[in-house]
Amino acid sequence: MSMLLMNAISLDASTTKNSTAMTLSLDTCVSFHVSWTRLTGTLAGTLYLQVSNDNSDWITTTEVFPANPNTASAPGSTAEVWSGFGYKYARIQYVPASGTGTMTIKAYSKRAA
Repeated sequence: MSMLLMNAISLDASTTKNSTAMTLSLDTCVSFHVSWTRLTGTLAGTLYLQVSNDNSDWITTTEVFPANPNTASAPGSTAEVWSGFGYKYARIQYVPASGTGTMTIKAYSKRAA
């Protein structure tokens, strides 16, 4: 199953952005592909995986994307795969540091056979 969680959302240096939640109740493996563009300054921030069992109480995991747009002076992208999900929902959170730009997040999941 594939899902567009964020579509060219505007980023600024002061507003944390959360993607749409993805329901994972039957999924065993999930990948997130995040791409961004830079409009002004150096786009800097951190991407986190957040999980929830009720789609309202979100927990930020210690899992951080390995190639965050921390010094993104040009368009770029990163991806990460997680398996063995025990949560019903997952989303990506972007915590900004500087610059402006846009971000798109696509998610793909695999169900148990």
